[in-house]
Amino acid sequence: VLYLFWRGLRREIGWVAWLFFAFCLFDFMGAIVGGFSIENSLNLVDAVLSFVAICGIVIWSRERAAARADTQDV
Repeated sequence: VLYLFWRGLRREIGWVAWLFFAFCLFDFMGAIVGGFSIENSLNLVDAVLSFVAICGIVIWSRERAAARADTQDV
């Protein structure tokens, strides 16, 4: 599944990015709900990585929109 996400993101397919965003958000929320404990520490590390991926998708989406606006202005 992650390979398919990677392929879709490499081709800049927008709906794949938003599906991956939803997956990361679900993963992030699941880890946070688990609480702060030793047993949940690996999930919290995973939550940090999911948060970084979410931020990257938002930045990518904004840059993609700006690039489209620039090409339409020319």
